[in-house]
Amino acid sequence: MASVSEKGPDHPANALPLTTDLHWAFNRRLTGVAADQTILVPNAIRSILGNEFLRDLHGQSVREAGNPALQEMEEALDWHRRNRLVG
Repeated sequence: MASVSEKGPDHPANALPLTTDLHWAFNRRLTGVAADQTILVPNAIRSILGNEFLRDLHGQSVREAGNPALQEMEEALDWHRRNRLVG
């Protein structure tokens, strides 16, 4: 998501509710959300031996909030893919 410290919007749609382990991976640029609303784990991360947990998440669907006002903003997800995700 677009970091508020880097001028990203301070809005619930600029956030993802994640488990502790997924939050850790997302903040460390190991996972993201693809444009088709699936979990994105870069090849460089999937290829690390012993990293089956993240590898197996790749391509799984992300469940969106029921309230459209709280659904993740595509612009924020795109910002994260372009500026944060391991290449």
